[in-house]
Amino acid sequence: MSKQLYLSKIFKSLNRYAEYFAGVQTQHDLAIGIERVIDELFDQQYSGIYLYDFEAKKLRLHIARGLTEEERLEAERTAMDRHPGDVFRNNKVLYIPDTDKDTKSSTITSKRSFNVKSRIYAPILSGGKPVGVIGIVSDKPNMFDGLDMDLLLFICNLAGIFSTILNQITELKAANEEISSLSKFPTENPNPIMRIDYKHTLVYANIASQPYLNTHKLSIGMNITGDFRAAVTESMLTNEVVELEVRDVNAIYLFVITPVKESRHLNIYGINITERKVIENELRKSSMIAEKTDNAIIITDEFGATEYVNESFTRMSGYSIQDMIGLKPGKLLQGKDTDKKTSKIIRKAIDDGKSASVEILNYTKDGDPYWIKMELQPIFNNKNELTNFTSIQTDITQEKNLEKN
Repeated sequence: MSKQLYLSKIFKSLNRYAEYFAGVQTQHDLAIGIERVIDELFDQQYSGIYLYDFEAKKLRLHIARGLTEEERLEAERTAMDRHPGDVFRNNKVLYIPDTDKDTKSSTITSKRSFNVKSRIYAPILSGGKPVGVIGIVSDKPNMFDGLDMDLLLFICNLAGIFSTILNQITELKAANEEISSLSKFPTENPNPIMRIDYKHTLVYANIASQPYLNTHKLSIGMNITGDFRAAVTESMLTNEVVELEVRDVNAIYLFVITPVKESRHLNIYGINITERKVIENELRKSSMIAEKTDNAIIITDEFGATEYVNESFTRMSGYSIQDMIGLKPGKLLQGKDTDKKTSKIIRKAIDDGKSASVEILNYTKDGDPYWIKMELQPIFNNKNELTNFTSIQTDITQEKNLEKN
């Protein structure tokens, strides 16, 4: 083939190469495109296209022409410890016309079914940083010359440009997805989210805000009034977060007002706390009753951590609410002679959200043993969600002592 025809073939091939890469979506697509142009332009039997996996911190062998799958995996596993890794790290071309004359032992061949006699390896650079390596190999010596080396470098440079574009597209897609996700957040949030400017004008409200706005006859573009206006003014003047509890006819809201001074607006995040308030009121009523009973009463959260004890419990055990708060009662009350099977019954009832009735040996703060009969009951909200446990305890030490006698 004449030099002119050969150059014409090169440019036609590179033109197809560029057209293909315009639609590349993944690193593997990139490797396939490189393989196609190498097959057209080089008289080679074997080729390897490595692209760097920045998460795994290793070279991935995407294309391994002439290798079995087992040989490909071995070549990939050892790549960073052999000449592909050296080329990647040093950003230099490796050209061995005849491996038998390689006195410096510049290369280490992975296990394969043929003998390598000549090879060229060149780095793929993106923004001056290595992102991969391309290698062409033959089982015959002196199969490649300087023109082959220059051509491979040119292909590597093009691959680097397309790799940069691919990374930018990937980053742009990720950024757009993040922006899209964030933009949907206020709209899809089940809680009220609003924005008010420094003129006290409501400029944004999501769908969940409508029940509150309807009750107060507010809409976008109107000025807020009353306690809400006062709380917003306080947040503006102090540049600090302000909380406001608002009671409507049908609901109770807690609003957190957050100033954004640079943009001269305030973001308002609300939550409907009606149910929580109902539970708090019920617990407050229960605690008032509990203070008047002789029985010890413990109220825990759904996981069994103490939230409340009455005075009778303190008199019975010696432990105050400050001693118990946040702890599981058994941690302080149970001791060396407490029956482990009974402890497991209590633990299982809490795990399963069920009631239990047991007799158990506890210990006071001073270490004195005493027997109780305990009635454990779960508490559920109106959505049938477990919220608390109550433990009502009766001192049966005297009865137990009489049984012994």
